[in-house]
Amino acid sequence: MKKLVSVILAFAMLLSLAACSGGGQSLTPEQVDQKVEAGEIGTIQAFYSVRNKADGTGDFYVQFNSALETVFDFYSADGTLVEFDGDAVVYDKAGNVVPRSELEYGQGLIIAFNGEAEDTDPPTIKAYKITLA
Repeated sequence: MKKLVSVILAFAMLLSLAACSGGGQSLTPEQVDQKVEAGEIGTIQAFYSVRNKADGTGDFYVQFNSALETVFDFYSADGTLVEFDGDAVVYDKAGNVVPRSELEYGQGLIIAFNGEAEDTDPPTIKAYKITLA
């Protein structure tokens, strides 16, 4: 009986982990919005970095207010790299896709992300969704 209970508990834990990880599937923008509203995903304000290419190609970098330097592990004066969970797009407040070539340096962004950063150079965060502030 104890073995059966142990097996059931182990199976339930595996199912929970799979559900939390999303099974490797990206969240839709609508799912991200729902999780943000439910408090399951956090957001942070950042600014479009001068480190990005003017044509909107290449890696996506953001800058944070330098006052946050001592608060966030993912602060870097050189910019923080953003990896997208799914399509590498930015949305306006109405939910329309904004081409990266139209973003301006210093433009405010709201990033929905998991609250963690990879300890790399530059620091890297994983964004579920980025919206213009």
